[in-house]
Amino acid sequence: MTDKDTKKALLKNWKAQEAEKAINQFPLDNAQLDRFFSELDDLMSEVGCSHDQRHANSVIANMRLSPEQSRTLLDWCKVNGGYCDCEILGNTYDHWDQYRGRA
Repeated sequence: MTDKDTKKALLKNWKAQEAEKAINQFPLDNAQLDRFFSELDDLMSEVGCSHDQRHANSVIANMRLSPEQSRTLLDWCKVNGGYCDCEILGNTYDHWDQYRGRA
């Protein structure tokens, strides 16, 4: 194996480990996250962003998530750059979308 092959293998392994870590941190299953992002997108298309998580909270209430699931979801959004509704749709959705097919 050449040095170049070794580096490629190491990079591939690292990417797989990062994907596994990201997937293990998903706060809900893919179907629930898909619903969350879809409903938030629909709501945001109608009313826009208020630069808070008001619409995300509305979607969460509509989904009837437990208080613990709600907290975990919103904390995960923040860790992945979603501090307000539009950032959740931009940053957090992109993070989930990058790894959801590997779950």
